[in-house]
Amino acid sequence: MAIGQTITVNAILEREVAPNVLEARVDKVLALRQAEKITSAQFLVLKRLIEDRREPKDLTDYLDDKLSERDFLELLYAGVFEPQGVPRGKP
Repeated sequence: MAIGQTITVNAILEREVAPNVLEARVDKVLALRQAEKITSAQFLVLKRLIEDRREPKDLTDYLDDKLSERDFLELLYAGVFEPQGVPRGKP
């Protein structure tokens, strides 16, 4: 019975908390776009990856503050995220 309750609690948390968490993650990437550190095309693909919960490890590390902005942008500009459809290069 405890397992069923855990599943119920997890389902509730995913429905109610996840949109706020996703919004905060998208906002962090949006801040890069607004500062003109990434292109619109890069932002749109990164936003889609976040919303679809298909974030590559380096993006997850950046969003979780485990990877600095500078290091994340170096990877982005170098084309590390191209397999996920994120264009390479600087704005």
